[in-house]
Amino acid sequence: MKKFLLIVLAVFTTVNLFAQVEKGRVTFSADGNFTKTTSQNGVTSNQTVAQVKEVTLGTSIGFFLTDRFVAGVGLDYLWNKESRLATTSMQKFLHVESMWLQTKAFAPYIYLGYYYPVANRLYFNSNLNLSYGKAKSKYRSQILGMVYDSDDGYTTTTSNDDSNPDLFSVEILPELTYFISSKIGLFLGLGGIGYSIVDWESDKSGWLVNFNPTYWEFGLKLNL
Repeated sequence: MKKFLLIVLAVFTTVNLFAQVEKGRVTFSADGNFTKTTSQNGVTSNQTVAQVKEVTLGTSIGFFLTDRFVAGVGLDYLWNKESRLATTSMQKFLHVESMWLQTKAFAPYIYLGYYYPVANRLYFNSNLNLSYGKAKSKYRSQILGMVYDSDDGYTTTTSNDDSNPDLFSVEILPELTYFISSKIGLFLGLGGIGYSIVDWESDKSGWLVNFNPTYWEFGLKLNL
């Protein structure tokens, strides 16, 4: 009798395990993250203060090709603002430099994902994303120099620059997904590994590996 009950329990658990993802289902997802970091380096006479704010939002739609593989398309939005203030004071001389940079970008992408069942309703899944979009950046900087107890006053230099670089990237993004029902799931993006090209003409490119929990993304999945 005990053996029979264990078999029934195992079958029941397995059925629940695979009920959330299966071939032919359509899946929608939406996710986002907001981060704000502030850093301060140096001493009073030679100090740099930096602040970075970043918002990421994303949405996608996919189709399960099998009980494990899903393919689809999506759209990411990025907003980033960085400001820095550097102050240097030496005897009667004061040097202040401020910088402000703001970037906005829309990046449509295609993806291929794989779901691996870890426990009942819990999956470890990973997506391979291929995206291309355009970014809009605005840069402003101002440098001020002043000598105390001097009749020369102060000097300032201001520079502005706007750019619209290309944004191409290939990323592997692992996630943990837990389905609270057969259709609704919550997921946590765990960062990832990516290669990006920011400017085709100057060949600005590089690898990025980021699993910092500060940048993890929280999202919602809906399977139909």
